[in-house]
Amino acid sequence: MTAPLDDPAAPPGWSFGPSPGLPLGRRRVLRLFATLPLLRGSGQAVLPGAPVRLTPLGDPAIPTDPFHHGTTLLVAGPVDGAPGRWARLVAPALARGLPPGAAITLASVGGQDGVTAANQFGARVSPDGRTLLFAPGAAVLAWLAGEARAKFDVGTWVPVFAAASPGVLVGGFGAAALRAGAVVRLAVDRLPGPDLAGLLALALLGGVPRPVDGLGPAAADAALLRGELDAVLLTGEGVAARAARLARHGLWPVVSFGAPDAAGAPGRDPAFPTVPEVAELAATLHGRAPTGPLFRAWRACAAAAQLGFGLELPALTPAGMVALWRQAASGAVQQPAVAAALAASGLRPLTGAAALATARTLALGMPGLLALRQWLSTRKDWHIG
Repeated sequence: MTAPLDDPAAPPGWSFGPSPGLPLGRRRVLRLFATLPLLRGSGQAVLPGAPVRLTPLGDPAIPTDPFHHGTTLLVAGPVDGAPGRWARLVAPALARGLPPGAAITLASVGGQDGVTAANQFGARVSPDGRTLLFAPGAAVLAWLAGEARAKFDVGTWVPVFAAASPGVLVGGFGAAALRAGAVVRLAVDRLPGPDLAGLLALALLGGVPRPVDGLGPAAADAALLRGELDAVLLTGEGVAARAARLARHGLWPVVSFGAPDAAGAPGRDPAFPTVPEVAELAATLHGRAPTGPLFRAWRACAAAAQLGFGLELPALTPAGMVALWRQAASGAVQQPAVAAALAASGLRPLTGAAALATARTLALGMPGLLALRQWLSTRKDWHIG
């Protein structure tokens, strides 16, 4: 039985909104609530004008029996899709790190790119820590590109952990051609999708990207071998094996999307240590690394394109519950079955600082969102949506 998506125990008549004359955006409200634990002290009321003493925060308290009503993972996409497959593997490993008796129910929401599940998560889930979203990067890309279907805000998600693939552009041209504004025909399955990050990377590097629509991975590789394309973007499961097959035909990685290190700082992807990442190659070609809102938008698109799946809690989830889930996730990725499956698929787990850094990258601010959507709006010959 699936756990209820709405919390019937919520006090009736409660609402949160701006005071008259003080227009607060949703993100500012969330930031305001995030500071409230700092004001906890002896439990006494703080009178206006009285000095406030801030006490150090210890480890957040974890409820003794938080899952007496069970817990639910909203799984984006079809039952037989990749998120569903990974959720079935990860859920038992997560349960081992939860209090005894905690039962995890998987609720498959349907849809191809996770937008339907993300909409339900944003609109109906109470922030009690009992319902989480298990979604692919495709849902984030739909939000970044401004698709009308995407009614959620990635910036409010609280990350638990994720798994990411390499992202690498493979082609039959040298990177120096981009300095001269070379036209690059890139395979595109659909837009917005992972290939959006490849198109934007080519533009930032000085090239002129030209999408060739309707090509999945197998068809794209075949077209590249026939000379009908100049490049393909490799993301998802099995990137290393796919790159090795193309290399046997003289088609090599030109640039990678990089990967965050243990501290969350971007750098070269360990799976492709000899391949420069986009900012590094741009500095080599043009004497400076790209900056500004559109580059930050590319960072977000690249992170979403590499995101195999992410496990998310809703905004305002109690700190103790967030800590509990993150602790369970850290143990889950070390379980032999999960670790072996991730390694075999070429996915790297993102926990701790790396997960938080990826979440900050995905939660693109308004200047970056506007820059990306304006850039897309000028591509009148591209088939988006």
